[in-house]
Amino acid sequence: MATYKGIKGVKVVTKASDPTASEAVGTVWYNSTSPSALKYAVSSPGGWASAANINSGRNAMGGSKGGSQTATLIFGGESATAQTALTEEFNGTCWSEEADLNTARRAGGGFGTSTAALFSGGVTNTTHTISTDAVETWNGSAWTETTSMGTPRYSGFNAGIATAGIIASGISRPGAPPGSPIGYRLQTETWNGSAWSETGDINVGRYDGGGTGTTTSMLACGGAGFPSAPLNHASVESFNGSTWTEVNNLTTARGKATGAGDTTDALMAGGTSPPTWAGLAVTESYDGSSWSEVADLATARAANDSGAGTTSAMIIAGGTPAPTFQATEEWESPFYAIKTVTIS
Repeated sequence: MATYKGIKGVKVVTKASDPTASEAVGTVWYNSTSPSALKYAVSSPGGWASAANINSGRNAMGGSKGGSQTATLIFGGESATAQTALTEEFNGTCWSEEADLNTARRAGGGFGTSTAALFSGGVTNTTHTISTDAVETWNGSAWTETTSMGTPRYSGFNAGIATAGIIASGISRPGAPPGSPIGYRLQTETWNGSAWSETGDINVGRYDGGGTGTTTSMLACGGAGFPSAPLNHASVESFNGSTWTEVNNLTTARGKATGAGDTTDALMAGGTSPPTWAGLAVTESYDGSSWSEVADLATARAANDSGAGTTSAMIIAGGTPAPTFQATEEWESPFYAIKTVTIS
């Protein structure tokens, strides 16, 4: 019969305390403070863990997509009854309410960090029939109106920081008459900290997709596009600073996913898909050429822009299935855990 020493070349050791999970992967030990417990560590490519709830449940909010897992903002969105102007900041432990936006709205494009962010476009009425070109900038304590976008829109693909941001595609509904005509935008605009410039058009106009990256290295993933077919897209396009190129599709077609990363290393999590429009838990990883499914979210949701961080440390907050959804989850990759075998 094989023994641990025969396999590993050493005996099971006794330790006064557990090593870190990453240091312990591949080993077995006894903790001398709990001699009846045999312990070992495992690793996985990544996993989601619960974090503190946001204070005000909502969906379709903007987020500081250039922020980190431990320092990020969410702003605007839609509650159970109306558009909201609320802003919340996450410090790695809890969410705190900060100064409100000047204009309550949902589905605008967010980017930046917790101390310097931008919220661009969105819809300002509860029937989702009037899109805006309004832009507000955050300085760490207050929102100020700044230069409007060239094209009014909402639910576009967004990425970047407060001095170098990008918004692509999306939908326009001018509200005169209410709700029509609907315009699926191809335009891409970049922000340099003071002005917007139009650059290369995206190939497939759509809205409610997941954007991630920078103004020179961005992915636009999935989205919706009725009355165009398909209703939900698996399409992915990559931006190099001037032009868009179609790359490999997502494994799961969806809208309203949340992303992190860039064109060679990205995550897309959650979203929604017809005909039920229920939230999705699917998380996919991109290596620069293809997508593969990794660990699912604990709670299926469509969260749009309310994510930030990197492919090794990402955060996602709020969203649907309900307008008052408050749950937050954090992604770790690689994910390490210490396991205990109780010996009787």
